Amino acid sequence: MAFINIIEKYSIRALEEKMSKFSRTIIILTFLVNAVVFNSHSMQAKLPDVTAIPDNLIKQPRTFAQDVKLLTDSAEKISRLSASAFGKNSYLEIFSNKEKIFSQREVRTAYRFIYLFSRYINRLAKISEKYEKENKNNLIASTLDVTAKVVAAHAAADIMSYCKDKPRLHRILNEENKEFNLPAMTQENIVKHALRPSVIAQIYKFRISHYEEAAGIIKTHDNNQSNLIPNEIKSILLAQETFMKGIIKEVVKKSALRFLTRSVVTNTKEKLEKIKTMLLGITNTAYEMENGERSIKPEHASDFCNKLEPGDIILNRCENNFSNIVLRGFWIHSMLYIGSPEKAVKYFEKDEKVKSLCRKYNVNNFVELLEAHYPEAVKVWKTTDSLFGDGGDEPRQIIEAMPTGVIITSAPQALNADHAAAIRPKLRKIDKAKAIMRAFSYFAKKYDLCFDFTSEKNVVCTELVAKAYTSDVKSEGLDFQMENVYGLIMAIPSNIIAEKFSKEYKTEKQELDFVSFMRGSRKSKSVEYESLKSFLSSYKWDDGLKSKDAR
Repeated sequence: MAFINIIEKYSIRALEEKMSKFSRTIIILTFLVNAVVFNSHSMQAKLPDVTAIPDNLIKQPRTFAQDVKLLTDSAEKISRLSASAFGKNSYLEIFSNKEKIFSQREVRTAYRFIYLFSRYINRLAKISEKYEKENKNNLIASTLDVTAKVVAAHAAADIMSYCKDKPRLHRILNEENKEFNLPAMTQENIVKHALRPSVIAQIYKFRISHYEEAAGIIKTHDNNQSNLIPNEIKSILLAQETFMKGIIKEVVKKSALRFLTRSVVTNTKEKLEKIKTMLLGITNTAYEMENGERSIKPEHASDFCNKLEPGDIILNRCENNFSNIVLRGFWIHSMLYIGSPEKAVKYFEKDEKVKSLCRKYNVNNFVELLEAHYPEAVKVWKTTDSLFGDGGDEPRQIIEAMPTGVIITSAPQALNADHAAAIRPKLRKIDKAKAIMRAFSYFAKKYDLCFDFTSEKNVVCTELVAKAYTSDVKSEGLDFQMENVYGLIMAIPSNIIAEKFSKEYKTEKQELDFVSFMRGSRKSKSVEYESLKSFLSSYKWDDGLKSKDAR
């Protein structure tokens, strides 16, 4: 039996058969507490706070009683956290099965979970490290050492089992996050450390040699040390008996423990590398046009943006762009219009909910609110854009994800294309303000060459727009459906936004309004404003290197 199957068979939720009445009571109370704390139908469930053992206590020399308290407290908390997170209809279950794009609030819930999980694991590791040094010929030290290792190993096995068929969740739990000070590969490193061969071997040896004595199951000729082992520790050992038996069976079958070196989560690196190789450098890598120019000129772009409001979504297309071969649909690129800082202040200044949000952070207007949260992005936003290096001064009005990363740029730079359209979310100004704030949170992030919308590490153009307009309990958003691309549910092509508008137009589901559509002509080397009717059908137009519907 593979180790992962052992874990599934002997999971935390299957321990009741062998537990003492005390242990059963603890588990029942744990589930009752979590039934109140966690709403299984809400992605916004709060995770338990770390309050029982202050961090400064861990860093200072501790007494034996404090170590026992720290161990039992950590074991209880990680058991409660695991039961709440890994159960049916849990917040992680809902998060993992969601086929729509994650909101930042939802992703933060996953980050907070792995932060707490790793924190409890680290506490257990500190206890184990302390008593491992006193382990030899000392049953009490050996018991505390191994008990901490068993609890950590069981928790690691549970998270390993839970993530094995949830690649989206696995990626999030292994991403670097500065807010929670999480290094990359946090979850995988927890599993590797807690289930390393030396630990499994130590648990195996303890189980066959000292378990009954340490747990108080049998009496020995020298029972003094056993009597000094606290009942709380004995209860933990009893609760872990089934798990330890599973380890014994596996070790007996595979004494070299080679099974621990295998990756539990399906390895998609080879697949993603093939995709990355194919997509590398395709965006904005254009074939030279006959005259080297695009249909939309700077004056067209400026006039186009005069019709827009902060929060509008812009779609564009460049003919003869290599990316047109790979990416599906007529519309290839998308971005978010934010306006100049002056225009943004004016647009939001009379909205009571935006004003209330500004007062909450003790700022005077929306731009100052953005500056309080994202100073580097606003610093760039307030500068002008030297158009194509010719010394022209253009205000920066658009935020977009490009191969150079997420940037804030001018309209002529962003709309250096052949076709462009703008659509307006039918949302309140406060929802648009929060969407712009989310977009600013991605400023300077790298471009996602794997087009993986489940990752927060890098972003692609449509991902920036879609994640900006995710909804949560405090704001409304837009409903974008992700598509299965290269066998992974992970992407929203830009053309889908135009298709969404067309299919929802004049229905109860309509979330977007038409604003403007510029259609370029290579023959006349100019653009014309097209009608709503023309834009409604544009998502069906011919794609490819050069669209047959391009004039």
